[in-house]
Amino acid sequence: MASLLHLWMVTGLAVGLTLLLALATLFQQLCIRGLRSAQMDFLKQIAILRVERRELLGQQVELQAALRAERAHAAQQERKVQLLMAAIDEEVYGQRPGMDETRSKIERVLSFHQAGTLPTPEGIAELGGGWIAEEALSIGLWCALMAETFEQGVLWAVNHSGDSDSTGLIAGHLLGMQLGVEAIPQRWLRNLELRQVIEQVAQDIEWVPQHYCGDGGEHDGAIWARYPGW
Repeated sequence: MASLLHLWMVTGLAVGLTLLLALATLFQQLCIRGLRSAQMDFLKQIAILRVERRELLGQQVELQAALRAERAHAAQQERKVQLLMAAIDEEVYGQRPGMDETRSKIERVLSFHQAGTLPTPEGIAELGGGWIAEEALSIGLWCALMAETFEQGVLWAVNHSGDSDSTGLIAGHLLGMQLGVEAIPQRWLRNLELRQVIEQVAQDIEWVPQHYCGDGGEHDGAIWARYPGW
């Protein structure tokens, strides 16, 4: 009886130890799995943070590029204003008599530009609508100074109840001088009547004075045929 009891105790102890070892092993595996899972989650978080950091760096680069572009645009606008101001100083503020009306209109437009006031049909009407020279010049100048694009400036200059063809012409000339022909929207040119003639005349304004001699020069015949003197 004692031997059986002893055997039963030893067997029970062995089974218990085996179960404890099995539970310990299972617990260890669960802990390892938990640690691995936590480690994977941690690594995933690190990867996500790295991606977010790259995205933030990319956004920072884009922001810096946008700021540089904005500064360059501001510098271009400032240069445009300086060129126009130089022309105004020469023509308006020179010693020529009878420029008081023009000077007054130009100074008003410059105050609009300094204040950031955008052209409107009502504001253009207050300048007179463009029916006389100083009105048309000041309206065209205002639209050109405030425009971000060629299209914007010309649309401002032609959409009012005054002499809109004249003001649009002046604004278009000023903006074209600054931005070049490439700034003209292609959809405006696509169905433009007499486009080839207009472009030829525009090119000849610069080309003809440089090549016409008036005394049997190489290009005189072609120029005379294109622009006869009678």
